[in-house]
Amino acid sequence: MIKARWVNGHAIPVEDVDWPEGSEVFLSRTPLVAEGSEQGLIHEENPTSVSQWLEWYDSLEPLVFEPGEEEEIEGMRRAIREKSSAGLATVLEGLFE
Repeated sequence: MIKARWVNGHAIPVEDVDWPEGSEVFLSRTPLVAEGSEQGLIHEENPTSVSQWLEWYDSLEPLVFEPGEEEEIEGMRRAIREKSSAGLATVLEGLFE
């Protein structure tokens, strides 16, 4: 995914892209954010800011995984859980003796 700005009816990438001429792209609008807001997040709790955030959230597309990716992700999660459990056991070993 790349970031672009809408200028005079055209999406202008903010970084260089090396795509073949005529490449098909998908565009999604994110809400404008307050100047200086952290990582582009809107922190204000007023109806306009909340509405903009909800509009952005509703524009998100669902994640689509390639065949086998979900199983790979679950395998990584399982490995992390096992490593975390083993590390916790090591930390707790002898703690209550």
